[in-house]
Amino acid sequence: MGFPALPKGSVSSFKVKYLYDQSETSLYRDFGVGVATKESIESRFDQKWYLGDKGGLRLDGVFVKNYTRHWLKSGDIVEVIFDRTTGRLGFKINGDDKGIAFTI
Repeated sequence: MGFPALPKGSVSSFKVKYLYDQSETSLYRDFGVGVATKESIESRFDQKWYLGDKGGLRLDGVFVKNYTRHWLKSGDIVEVIFDRTTGRLGFKINGDDKGIAFTI
């Protein structure tokens, strides 16, 4: 599922409700944000930073580090926060700020 372009301003955020169908067999159910430049779009290469459903961080699908011990459950609200001035990306889970995940 894609999201519209983030609105202009120094800090952008959006919230999504995590709905997991227990019958799904997918190994990964990740939330995140993709950052693209004009050049990366033309070359079809977009870097993406993700929060995985088991609390780990990923860059372009590759595990980077553990971020939170919270495994996402169906009904959790995940907020993605991106400060376009500082390049900081963070997450909140059910309103609990998990801090800076990446500096892009």
